[in-house]
Amino acid sequence: GAGGEVGWGVTRWLMVYAGGDAAKVRIKAATGVSAGDAQPDYTLIHADIGARISFPSAGRRIVPFVNAAFTKRRSTTEVEKQDVSLSGNGFTVGGGVQYFFTSKLALDIGLQYSIGDFTDIEVAGVKYKADELDVDLDKTNSARINAGIKFYPHFGKK
Repeated sequence: GAGGEVGWGVTRWLMVYAGGDAAKVRIKAATGVSAGDAQPDYTLIHADIGARISFPSAGRRIVPFVNAAFTKRRSTTEVEKQDVSLSGNGFTVGGGVQYFFTSKLALDIGLQYSIGDFTDIEVAGVKYKADELDVDLDKTNSARINAGIKFYPHFGKK
């Protein structure tokens, strides 16, 4: 998958951010299962608005962090040649570490865990609520492992 994030450092230790991740999930058919009976591949998208608390200390390049976010999730696939999508709101918690190469460039590695409900279903362009169809999509969970480079431009600082 791929993702991105934009944030604003309110203080040295507090950042607010908006970000998103998207991944294509390929599911292999089990041995003895025909291709027609296999689970279809799907795309899973997360969009987050949240806050990150970092724990910096003078002279250290490694900075641990924790974060929390409100999350919108959407999953899309094709079932019997019909486009199907599920979407809903959730909440994400996570944490990780950053390794700073310079004051502006860091390697960021983290784990995010999201919980929530898929409340909306769309099949071939027709929208439904999950409870209208008596479909139980409550309490769906997802986990993301993120690794990437963060750039801190330090606007207004010399």
